[in-house]
Amino acid sequence: MKVLVIALSAPPKNSPESVQTGRYLQHLAKSMEVTLLTTKIYGGWEPADQSLEKYLQSVFRVVSVRLPHPKLISLVRRIWPSLVFPDEGFFFLLQQWWIERKIGHRPDLIISRSAPFSSAIMARRMSSKWGMPWIMHLSDPWAGNPYEQSNGSTHKRAAIAEHDCMRVASAITVTSKKTVAYYQTKYPLWREKFHFLPNVFDDQSQTGGVLEFDKPMKFVFTGRLYGDRNLFLVIEAIEEACRKHPVCSTAEFLFAGFFDDRNAQRIQNTPAKNIKWLGPLSSELANKLQHEAAVLISIDGLADNPMFDLYFPSKLLDYFLVQRPIIAITNTTSTTYHEVEGKFGRCFNSRNQQELPDYIAHLVEQYRSKNKLAFKVSNEFGSYSSRVQSEVLIALAKKIVAHG
Repeated sequence: MKVLVIALSAPPKNSPESVQTGRYLQHLAKSMEVTLLTTKIYGGWEPADQSLEKYLQSVFRVVSVRLPHPKLISLVRRIWPSLVFPDEGFFFLLQQWWIERKIGHRPDLIISRSAPFSSAIMARRMSSKWGMPWIMHLSDPWAGNPYEQSNGSTHKRAAIAEHDCMRVASAITVTSKKTVAYYQTKYPLWREKFHFLPNVFDDQSQTGGVLEFDKPMKFVFTGRLYGDRNLFLVIEAIEEACRKHPVCSTAEFLFAGFFDDRNAQRIQNTPAKNIKWLGPLSSELANKLQHEAAVLISIDGLADNPMFDLYFPSKLLDYFLVQRPIIAITNTTSTTYHEVEGKFGRCFNSRNQQELPDYIAHLVEQYRSKNKLAFKVSNEFGSYSSRVQSEVLIALAKKIVAHG
């Protein structure tokens, strides 16, 4: 079977979406002839990461499209904002004729991964033009995405584009069961199209080893913080814990990843000397840092918006694999809460944030006491294996192609 995978965010770009694309690609390409259509690397929040090239080893062919430099796109956004739609990949859509010639052959199936949502729109165009079945994957909600800055006009255009793609796609996969239910309610006529296909961990990655209590204790966050996803609550809790409980000053609180200005300034201005921001790391170094942790930190948006509940952060899968307790900043109605609370750690939000400083101190004291039981978490996460879920996707692909 010949498959065209359209993913603007793909290895060796270093981003959460790119890593997930790669983890599925490595298995798809072993059982199908896969052509990857993506874009060239320009740095910014998606720098090149050679450690991710391993995911492309079995891919038959990679077609990379050149886009304008991000600085030029930012200029266009300021001068002519309506042109930048559905996202920064808009120029990718203007090159459809050249892309079709470059690909050369008609595949048996198209699979798109979004965000960026330009991947889905290009797949929709090719699917309609070539008469090919198409599986659309949405890692995040599209219309109404709380992390996308949009006005009324842009939201309306996104809603129209989403509806059009939902109509044309042969099947739609999403990363959380809450998202499946959300879209089945929103589009009841197409409810059978929606399938659960979660973020996954890499089967080749090692699980966390034995926790070594003779080393300085580390609390670790790896990821991206911007907009309503911010570190304010957890930083305030750490600062209070260090003031109330001097023992907390023996621990290190390490944050790594791309942060927007508000988050970067908050962590740089903290008076606590044991709180550090390491900046962006490669996927390999981020994984190494996670394995050095005694406790891992996850942060979701806490704004009063039910759309936040749909997200299943991809870093949770890496955290599960490390087998360390997680402190998750998230609402009680979220997918993160459902996955983490009582199984892989504890969750905190505005309702119980006053408990977090004492909980941090409790963990530090248990670490100093070398209490292994205090750091034991569930090991039931095998269903999120990249191999297992790739088999689900391959079975769906064969079914879609068989039915034309």
